[in-house]
Amino acid sequence: WIGTTNGLNRFDGLSFKKYYYDTADTTTVTSNEIDAFIEDSVGNFWVLSSRMFSIYNRTKDNFSRKLLRVKNHIYNDLAMSACFIDSKGFLWIATYGAIYKFKLYNNPQINNSIIDADRYVLDEDDLPQLPTIAFSFVEDKNGKIWVSSYSKNLFYFDNQLNKFIPHPINIPEAKNLSNRQKMLIQDHDGDFFITSEWLGLIRWDRKNDKFTLYKPNGTNTGPNDDILFGIYEDRNHYIWIGSRNKGGINIFDKKTGKFTYIMSDESNRYALNSNSINCFYEDKLGSMWVGAGNSKGINKYSPIKKKFNSYFYNPKKLDGLSFNNVLCFAESKQGNI
Repeated sequence: WIGTTNGLNRFDGLSFKKYYYDTADTTTVTSNEIDAFIEDSVGNFWVLSSRMFSIYNRTKDNFSRKLLRVKNHIYNDLAMSACFIDSKGFLWIATYGAIYKFKLYNNPQINNSIIDADRYVLDEDDLPQLPTIAFSFVEDKNGKIWVSSYSKNLFYFDNQLNKFIPHPINIPEAKNLSNRQKMLIQDHDGDFFITSEWLGLIRWDRKNDKFTLYKPNGTNTGPNDDILFGIYEDRNHYIWIGSRNKGGINIFDKKTGKFTYIMSDESNRYALNSNSINCFYEDKLGSMWVGAGNSKGINKYSPIKKKFNSYFYNPKKLDGLSFNNVLCFAESKQGNI
């Protein structure tokens, strides 16, 4: 599955099927801007957009739209940005304004159009004028939920206090993290990696509680750009980082502390086609799907062939990609991207 700023796509290996929002049809997606999605353990596929969310009906090949209710107040127009299912079976949803959580399993409301949820805001004391906007969720090896946001801090959820608690990113340049988008992942060792705009890549060695900032420095000990966002750990434990400016793909080897770079090459049809990168996803066969910025569509990297194939929107191709600005990927249990 592929989310774009103009429609949802399902790719079966040969062609794309497109799903669009229709104001006259309540069984369509809730908006054409698809920002995130996730499949739960019972096969429900949740699709989040710039206006609420829905569940995909596999048998009918359509969607059931959902609203959230918190203390009798119904939210029907939330711009959603990220989601996560934790080990206890709760779905966390980030929106432009708050974070919501509800139980997925053994919840009779899942089949209803309205679902009761808990609502949380982040205490971002460095950004008093901005609403809560979370970009990513992580559950650490102790079961603690963490989020990244515009704040200079990370936040973890305290179950006893039932609230998010700020945790500082202890680097000298921390003040420059304020009001910057950040993405957060946890690698196979339990370490955290944080991408930031205008600063670089941050590694948090959780065992030793040590933060390290990798900034562009003209050598392979730093990324080749400081406007970083998309991040992904592949099956070989390399960290893929996308530049949203002109730095292409940066691949970090934690064992050596060195970066390698993949840049676009207009003279090579099998090269990366854009140096602006939004997102990554590694499929079950080991291919890396790259959502390119600057309306460059999809770049699929084959580690065996060591080359990229590109997929573009073509208005004359009915089974092609719906739009060239790709925001997110997911793979279904059936193997559809």
